[in-house]
Amino acid sequence: MDPSQTTLPDTWKGLPAYRVNPGDTLTLKLVRRGDPEPEPDRLILKRDLWLDFDGGGYTVADAITGTMTRGWRLTAGEQLALGRVAQDGVPQLITALPGDRRPGVEVRRGTLNLDARSRLEGALRSPPAVGWDQDFQGLSATLHLPPGWRLFAASGMDDASTTWLMRWTLLDLFLVLLAGMAIGHLWGPASGLLGLVALTLIWQEPAAPTTIWLHLCAATALVRVLPEGRWSSLARAYRFGAFGVLAVIALPFMVDQVRLARHALTLPEDGRLLQVLIDGQAQPIRQEGRQIGFPLTPGERSIEVRFRQDQGITPLFRTPELGLGAPSTNHSLEARLGSDRWVLFVGGPRLGPAVLFWGALAIVALLAFGLGRTRYTPLGFRHWFLLGIGLSQGSAVGALLVAAWLLALGARTRVPSDLAPLRFDALQIALVLLTLLAAGALFDAVRQGLLGLPEMQIAGNGSTASALSWYQDRSDASLPRAFVLSVPLWVYRFLMLAWALWLAFALLRWLRWGWDCFTTGGLWKPRKLRSASPPAVPAEASGTAVPVA
Repeated sequence: MDPSQTTLPDTWKGLPAYRVNPGDTLTLKLVRRGDPEPEPDRLILKRDLWLDFDGGGYTVADAITGTMTRGWRLTAGEQLALGRVAQDGVPQLITALPGDRRPGVEVRRGTLNLDARSRLEGALRSPPAVGWDQDFQGLSATLHLPPGWRLFAASGMDDASTTWLMRWTLLDLFLVLLAGMAIGHLWGPASGLLGLVALTLIWQEPAAPTTIWLHLCAATALVRVLPEGRWSSLARAYRFGAFGVLAVIALPFMVDQVRLARHALTLPEDGRLLQVLIDGQAQPIRQEGRQIGFPLTPGERSIEVRFRQDQGITPLFRTPELGLGAPSTNHSLEARLGSDRWVLFVGGPRLGPAVLFWGALAIVALLAFGLGRTRYTPLGFRHWFLLGIGLSQGSAVGALLVAAWLLALGARTRVPSDLAPLRFDALQIALVLLTLLAAGALFDAVRQGLLGLPEMQIAGNGSTASALSWYQDRSDASLPRAFVLSVPLWVYRFLMLAWALWLAFALLRWLRWGWDCFTTGGLWKPRKLRSASPPAVPAEASGTAVPVA
């Protein structure tokens, strides 16, 4: 029935209404949309755990893929502290339900491709296998240990063959016990116990001197029991060779073990670590104060440290102060500035860029001083210098054309008045052509100054105006630094606009002077044409013709 025609409260009239007579029964039937019994979730968890250098906790990277049909939320366990969650590369909001302190994320898609970064504190011996309030059909985990750490044993998984305990075989145990007993029999019980402990520790290490100890014990035993003679000499040679092989194997092994260390890099005061890449792989390395530590293993490694400073670009910009902690070589330093900066000066290591504009400006000042002392033009040092500054942003040919044009106009007043008309007219035509070329050069300089970028002539070590590069062969514990003095580009635009306005007013005076120079002695000298006269008649041909009889 229509509830608007009843006496129901106004707040009820927008709801469905049904008429029920006394004694009638109202039956409600629950109808559910979709599949009432969806299939179970099919999720797979791939986990990477990085143990801290001090063993205080783990950094966890979880990759969860599959389909989720029975819920719309993934909740982390109590031990897992979520830091970042991304679905298909898009960061997700980490939330907590009312009355539940456990963090989690809402999932609105049936298909999952989720990456999560989290921390496990104080769970060194028994980290949770899953850490999520969710069942997974597949699970794999990789434990990354810092230098100097070894995984002794592991339980709770199907395969743990890479642990130190599982790598031992009965043959390994037999050989270690045999070598220990042989050392104890040859050099005493204390030496035997020390040898047994040492061999037990290094037996599973790669490139460790292991079975060579059996050869050394055998050679020493032969030297002791064989009588003097040929066989005794061979036994001594055998023992000498065993010592040599032991030295060849043991020395590189010891060097590699010493080189397995943690190296620290000192960031600037306001530096915030973003990411550390070792051989192209991201590592879960945390910043501790100003320092970050990363493992150094034998061999060639490529380490990339990305960090951010809150300080923006300033007029005097200095590259970050980094401490490597040890002397280093072959440093390449690069600074990339935006196109909205006008670079004035740079400095840093000896092999690097230089702003050549200031040297060119000194040459312009010398030329302006010399040209200002000539009497061909009314331009003084100030005019020539300002003109040269603006023209330096264009081509050198254009600057030469403008200077030649002004000097040519000044020299025009010194042309002799009795100059032949043909030469005079040719000189006028040349001045007109030179004026057109100079006008084009001036227009190009104005256009370049108002629309183009500053031409500061930055060169050196492959540098450009936007990419500055330095190189230093050796450095101490602190990496080399460089500085860049720059101002916003609008400063350059303002100065070039002021120069263009000055040039416009100056040209009005120069053109008036130039016209006076151009018209000195007239604009044009027409050539005088000579009138043609009849040819002269010879004297012998004059007179009266006499007929001949």
